[in-house]
Amino acid sequence: MPKGTVSYLDYFPGGVPPGAYFALQVDDITKVLDAVPPPKHDGLDLTAEICLIGLVAHFEAFFRAQFAALINLCPNLVNRLKQRGRDVSVDAIAVLEAGSNPASKIGFLLAEKYDIGTPAAVNTLFGELLKTTPFSADERERYEAILNDRNLLVHHGGIYTTRYSRQVFVKRRAGQRTHFDSLVVTRKLVTDTAAFLN
Repeated sequence: MPKGTVSYLDYFPGGVPPGAYFALQVDDITKVLDAVPPPKHDGLDLTAEICLIGLVAHFEAFFRAQFAALINLCPNLVNRLKQRGRDVSVDAIAVLEAGSNPASKIGFLLAEKYDIGTPAAVNTLFGELLKTTPFSADERERYEAILNDRNLLVHHGGIYTTRYSRQVFVKRRAGQRTHFDSLVVTRKLVTDTAAFLN
């Protein structure tokens, strides 16, 4: 390809459209889940926990990649972000490092700046960019619950914290012991979560 020419793959992180890449990642995670036999005991299933963490990580990456690709494909969308008060400045060195056609990479540079870690943040950002929100109220609530579980696993090894207990168990009236009992991630939870996120 001649210098300065942009391939349509250049607009996407890793050269793959985000939706297709996320579908491949979900498929790979479910294959891992199927390949590793479940534990012979009741209780904790480390494979299921790791798969849930991976699903959420890739889902967050999907939104960041989708945001970047939209701006890379249609740089004029940056105007909408600026009109909504977003900082749309980028580091000049990063622009130089972006290569021969930096306009096709602006989305990547901006995507690194913004919070996409919660459904509220995703809805706000995509609402500003496209005037639509990816999460309905019900989907937002479900994804927040998934994030709570993922964060408990990543930051506390799945052992219930005071904050998690207040958020989750008040609604369920469960008799879980904070700082002692652990979240039990089942394989069904992982496959149900994969279906929801996909």
